[in-house]
Amino acid sequence: MNNLIKIYINKLKKENIEEFTKNNNIFLNQNEIDILYNLAKTKYQDILNGDETEIYNLKKYISEENYNKLYEIYLTYKKRYLK
Repeated sequence: MNNLIKIYINKLKKENIEEFTKNNNIFLNQNEIDILYNLAKTKYQDILNGDETEIYNLKKYISEENYNKLYEIYLTYKKRYLK
């Protein structure tokens, strides 16, 4: 599973983040997209290993509304894929 995620992250573009969030009724500004993109590119392995520090730190950089929606999505995917 980790290899599949690594391949996806290597191909990830900012447009993918924007499309995913819009499909989930989350409308990010460009700065928020940049922050999520950088987080995914640099910290995905830490998150997969159970370190949620960066997830909680997002509160400082994106709107509360967007953070809450993203956090709910994160919990859903975590339950489904990171057992």
